[in-house]
Amino acid sequence: MDYRGLVEWIAKSVADKPDEVDVNAVERGHGTVALKVKMADDDVGRLIGKAGRNIEAIRNLVRVASLRERKRVFVDLANTK
Repeated sequence: MDYRGLVEWIAKSVADKPDEVDVNAVERGHGTVALKVKMADDDVGRLIGKAGRNIEAIRNLVRVASLRERKRVFVDLANTK
């Protein structure tokens, strides 16, 4: 499954500046993948959502989808302060 594409599509959907969204996949070994999301500083709050609900929903969606392939996929925001 293309987890990077899924996360990129979601991030671009909520962003005011979708052309600044960049999602990189980093293999950590042992079936673990980290997805690093970079986007405009103004759009980070939209992706995180109120009380972190949006980012947690995205992380849960990716985690559940990755269980079928016996992988561990993490979603991290790369431009957090």
